Amino acid sequence: MNNERPSRPLRLLLAVSALLGVGAGVLANPLHAAAQGVTTTLAWSQTLGDTGSPVALSSPIVANLAGGQAAVVGDRAGHVYAFNLGTGAAVPGWPFSTGGVPVDSTPSVDPDDNTILVGVGNSATPTEGGYQAISAGGGNEWYSMVQNPSTDASPYYAVQASMAVGNLQGQTDTVAGSLGEAQSALNAGTGAMLTGFPWFQADSDFSTPALADLYSNGATEIIEGGDSSPGLAYNVQYTPGGHIRVLAPSGNAGTGNPAGGLDCEYNTNQVVQSSPAVGSFLSGQALGIVVGTGTYYAGASNTDQLLAVNTQCQLQWAATLNGSTTSSPALADVLGNGQLQVVEGTDTGSSGSVYVLNGATGQPIWSQPATGRLIGSVVTADLTGSGYQDVIAATTSGVEMFDGKTGAVLGTFDQNNIAFQDSPLVTEDSDRTIGITVAGYNNANQGVVQHWEVSGSDGELVYEAGAWPMFHHDPQLTGNAANPLPSLPSTCNPKDHAVKATSTSSPAAVSTSGLGFTPLSSPVRIADTRLGAGDPSTYAGDTLCAGGSLTIDVPSSLVPKGAGAIVAQLTAIEPSQAGYLSVYPAGGSAPSTANVNFTTGQIVGNLVTVGLGTDPSNADEAISVYDGTGTSSPDVDFTLDLYGYFAPQSSTSGDPYVPLDPARIFDTRSGSAEPGAGETLKNGGSVSVPVTSVGGVPASGVSAVVVNVAVTNTSASSYIEGYPTGSPPSSSTPTVNQNFGPGETLSTKAVIGVGQGGSITFSNAKGDTDIVVDIDGYFGSPGSSGALFVPLAAPVRLTDTRPAGVGGGSSATSTVGGADGVPQTASAGVFNVTDVATGPNYLTVYPDGQSVPLAADVNYVPGDTFNVVADAAYGRLGSDGAVGVYNGPSGGPVANVVVDEFGYFTGG
Repeated sequence: MNNERPSRPLRLLLAVSALLGVGAGVLANPLHAAAQGVTTTLAWSQTLGDTGSPVALSSPIVANLAGGQAAVVGDRAGHVYAFNLGTGAAVPGWPFSTGGVPVDSTPSVDPDDNTILVGVGNSATPTEGGYQAISAGGGNEWYSMVQNPSTDASPYYAVQASMAVGNLQGQTDTVAGSLGEAQSALNAGTGAMLTGFPWFQADSDFSTPALADLYSNGATEIIEGGDSSPGLAYNVQYTPGGHIRVLAPSGNAGTGNPAGGLDCEYNTNQVVQSSPAVGSFLSGQALGIVVGTGTYYAGASNTDQLLAVNTQCQLQWAATLNGSTTSSPALADVLGNGQLQVVEGTDTGSSGSVYVLNGATGQPIWSQPATGRLIGSVVTADLTGSGYQDVIAATTSGVEMFDGKTGAVLGTFDQNNIAFQDSPLVTEDSDRTIGITVAGYNNANQGVVQHWEVSGSDGELVYEAGAWPMFHHDPQLTGNAANPLPSLPSTCNPKDHAVKATSTSSPAAVSTSGLGFTPLSSPVRIADTRLGAGDPSTYAGDTLCAGGSLTIDVPSSLVPKGAGAIVAQLTAIEPSQAGYLSVYPAGGSAPSTANVNFTTGQIVGNLVTVGLGTDPSNADEAISVYDGTGTSSPDVDFTLDLYGYFAPQSSTSGDPYVPLDPARIFDTRSGSAEPGAGETLKNGGSVSVPVTSVGGVPASGVSAVVVNVAVTNTSASSYIEGYPTGSPPSSSTPTVNQNFGPGETLSTKAVIGVGQGGSITFSNAKGDTDIVVDIDGYFGSPGSSGALFVPLAAPVRLTDTRPAGVGGGSSATSTVGGADGVPQTASAGVFNVTDVATGPNYLTVYPDGQSVPLAADVNYVPGDTFNVVADAAYGRLGSDGAVGVYNGPSGGPVANVVVDEFGYFTGG
């Protein structure tokens, strides 16, 4: 081989005029950028101390580090940074320093222990660098140098390609080419060289490999581009150009040739410095490989081309575009037809374009000029919830978002403010919206990392099928459209494991005297266990283990010491299997009752009213949440939104409760003949519901109301928030009363303070929905007549009609007064009512012995996600101390009814 190294063009930082400086830290006043259909809000921005050597080709990637999900990115000053996605704060222990050797590669993540892997060095420093592993805490894990052959008289050691992660030889491994003549495949945990490596690549390799089982044989092939310069080595005559290669995971083992082990190869007359994408995009949805080229060899016919080959490296199509295709293609369902198309950005040297090409033929579907050069790869997300992927392109003049079907510009941000040569990162944020993290440089040549949120978007769509949310698809940089998203591990809650079957602790002491209610001025989220929530004080990352429990301390800033119970909305989020959540006073045993029932992947919530116990670790007032799934795998996150509390009465606080016969007070359905008829909640809309002087509620002296709110005629996955009119929750941490999907009819109880004009307000995040509101009772003012609440020391199951069930048009009876220590004089009970439905039905809780009112507490219709539906109830008792639970409609299907009691109200 001719070892004289031809020089490679350095991808220089580009001059950007009229840039605006951005300060470090979280913005106190978020900026907004609105355009044709998508609005983005800047959540935080960090300016780096790397003037002159900022972030360039390294794209941000998501990793699970201390405090939750973090964006990780490198710069040319030799730093690898990690910033909490929720707050923008530097992750403790970071940044990592290479000693000044640049990092142009994109970090990847070892899913076993969240080690970060980066290639170090670039074409400006070809004799420095190697393969670097960084621990999750920001320390050196291991380092491996490039092992060039001894025949290379001028060896290069830089690794500008990114390190793909996958199972190559029976464990988690990593592989990337180098700017020398050899590439390494290493054990990701130890850095040990794999058998069959180093592999002789012959020339520089800028291309991040893709990893995929191309031949359905259980082996993970290595798919990569590469450069080629003329010369002879190991009986192979190399010509000017490049390669698309498929290499066996065993490398050259057993071949007797340092360059052996290729499954196939396609040779080009231009370098291949783009990173290949693998997916079922060819005709008949056959598996294929698509990659761009480069610009090193002037006049080569493969310049400005995208090349698609099959798994045998046979050319299927070649598409010539209007500029360099060095940026790596994405494979995404931009048409919403369940098929992958090819998305590519081009660079003419002064401008760029975005292309969407038919995956089967390579014919352009649309192309759109960009405001700047496109050097980094495009990514995709369903920004508008329209059922298809939109395209996000970071250019040297800012970020643009394009409609996936048409190419129309949806919005922009950072225009003429920050320049980019890399790819954005798309994630689901803790407030359930889509987040976009970008990393570039400002007019002072300083690195800048920013996190934007897409207003009104649905974060659950980020990782749906057909998405390409980050450089090379996923945190392992596999470039494989079939690889699961995201591949970050779940973590069980480490704080408590109070398993119900073995718990022997005594019930916590709960006040037996009556308590009055105090509503919060607006709801507040006090717990969110999701990794991306970012705040350890609200239990971010404490995913519940099946069969385990988590103790939630109630903030004394919201609930005074001596309070006896809280009212909150508990929402289960995307469990890995069907199960239920139970709440109970901390310090007690997990009960055999349930508050929220769920199935795999569902987001579902319910109102809980639960007595306060004591956190054994710190003596704080607290509740516990138990995961009753019954297996040992980690499975469910949850949020807890606080609406108010019960405490001993004083002259100024502690409102008594007045139970009412349920009555319908608001119904937005067209033709309902109720107040609100025709006022369907639109995308991002809200509606105020008058709650005084209706349904038996007086005109004044009312602090809060107990209502049942049902959503129906829903058009999209969304959620509603209820709050006192004029006092919405914080926009940074919205609260939720009900989550729902398209076509669902669901109900939830809510206890909401009365706001301006004697009203409460419900807002809808997305799509259209009707709401139906029934009143169950109200809280008066301190000293007024009414009933006081007594929480039970442990929840009690009153009724379970399984297996016989309750026929349509019939009622089950649950006795409260005179049972389980409850006095006969009790006026109302606090229940959880569960409908195990066999067909479309509704349940209504009403005073036993009276007529069934026009109201509903639980709804189920075919098409709802799960047929086990629960709702809280504040039910007035009949003269016999009981409530009836009616299964409607008359003549409808049999339903099994389960009623659990959590407390009662005294006679008032």
